Amino acid sequence: MGGRDGELNKFILKLLHFVLTHNFFIFKDQFYLQQRGTAMGADCAPSYANLFLGMWERLVFGEGGGRLSSHVQCWLRYIDDVLFFWQGTVEQLDEFMGHLNSNNLNIKLTYKHSSRCIDFLDINIEVDQSSTIQTSVHRKSTSVNALLHASSAHTPSTIRAIPTGQFLRTRRICSSDAVFESQSADLRGRFRDRGYSNRCIRRGYLRAKRTPRQQLLNYIPKYQQSDPPVRFIGTHNSHWQTVREILKKHWPVLRSDPILAELLPPGPLMTARRSKNLRDILLIFGADRSRDMLKLYPMYRMKTSDIATWQLEDWDEDIPFPIEHALFSIYMHVHAASLLFLFLVPSTSGIYLCVAP
Repeated sequence: MGGRDGELNKFILKLLHFVLTHNFFIFKDQFYLQQRGTAMGADCAPSYANLFLGMWERLVFGEGGGRLSSHVQCWLRYIDDVLFFWQGTVEQLDEFMGHLNSNNLNIKLTYKHSSRCIDFLDINIEVDQSSTIQTSVHRKSTSVNALLHASSAHTPSTIRAIPTGQFLRTRRICSSDAVFESQSADLRGRFRDRGYSNRCIRRGYLRAKRTPRQQLLNYIPKYQQSDPPVRFIGTHNSHWQTVREILKKHWPVLRSDPILAELLPPGPLMTARRSKNLRDILLIFGADRSRDMLKLYPMYRMKTSDIATWQLEDWDEDIPFPIEHALFSIYMHVHAASLLFLFLVPSTSGIYLCVAP
């Protein structure tokens, strides 16, 4: 491909090469360069992984793919998770997986197989007695109730939309009404535990129940028109509702302009970006930083002593800490599955805040 498109492709490939070969990170005051793969969280990582595994699939099912690839009746992949249907013996399957793992691309697959029931991503797939495939929502045995709490600092529309979205997802995945009702009952209990009102939960449940499952399985474009509508985008804060009311009040003034009237929707559409949370503010790297009454310490290793207390071990001797190997009570409620643990430790020089991932 030549011309402008060819130059643009070369430019994109140069940028991608730079991103993939310049992933530096710091650990205990030492800088490291990642030699292989891409950084987790990079914007290009999913697309790069798709392209990389797409190339690998061509090798698997190409001319040099081996004789056992003909036993694969259906091959489905979501980034790096693969579901395929095998027609052959278990011994042949083991041989085929050994062939897939014998590559120089640093791809190593772990797998499990079953003739009746298997889990793939968030779906449980089961073959019933009549050889019909049935599906339901799969939750890992270690899963916790991580639904966003109803009291979280989000817009009311976001809080109201979460039960609706979860019930619609359950409706889409469950292949039978009986399974949908069973898993909806569990979902209602989890929403109640997270502070959602019965009215909000029931609204989401009824919308999902009244929506035909086939309709949910069909792809619906997000925007039916060529251009998406104009939106007001800002960071969510305590004044968000006030800003919304001001926009609604003066929106007719904007639409009175003949040019803007063709571009703007009938009413203001607002989208809130996530504001900084406690983890964004407290998780720091490098040297110690003082913040008024708080001193922040990055990354301490924790050991459980009992339910109410923790034993703190200094991970790095170069990082000062007022008290070593002591037991401290948890001064605030901390969920066991949180990515960030907070410990307030009283001291004669103020309050010390310890952060542990």
